[in-house]
Amino acid sequence: MPEYKYNRGELYNLSIEKGTLTKEERFKINDHIVQTIIMLENLPYPKHLADVPLVAGSHHEKMDGTGYPKRLTTADMHA
Repeated sequence: MPEYKYNRGELYNLSIEKGTLTKEERFKINDHIVQTIIMLENLPYPKHLADVPLVAGSHHEKMDGTGYPKRLTTADMHA
């Protein structure tokens, strides 16, 4: 096993061809947004910043509903 199992460098990461990740590898990559949501929802915010977890947690959503983690459509997204 390499010294850093999941960190082989940015050039390596950018050279991975689309569609070659295993389901486990794709899950690991997508999990960062779930962890972001969990962390941010546990922090106190003043009223004017209350939407920070929602906004940050939606940064991989797509208007056609194919994003993640919630597969939101345009109609579901925060205005």
